[in-house]
Amino acid sequence: MNFGHALIALNEGHKVARQGWYDSGMWVVKVEGSTFASDFKYRPGTAYAKHVSLPAVIKPHLDMRCADGAMLCGWVPSQDEMFSDDWSVVTP
Repeated sequence: MNFGHALIALNEGHKVARQGWYDSGMWVVKVEGSTFASDFKYRPGTAYAKHVSLPAVIKPHLDMRCADGAMLCGWVPSQDEMFSDDWSVVTP
């Protein structure tokens, strides 16, 4: 499927991946937005604790699971990824 169809699947709550990613365990997921209340306590020393005032609103965004298992927060597709037709829904 193309990236437009992948976006529809992401909005429906599915994980998606490109053909070459699946064997590496890589995928992309939409993360719904959230709000941290004014009494939320960030872990001391983090960038959020130093630079973000509360309440903080996190907008919906895409995150990617990398091949090493780490999550890349705020993933942005490249032009190559947006024009590829090898996207598919990742089944659990």
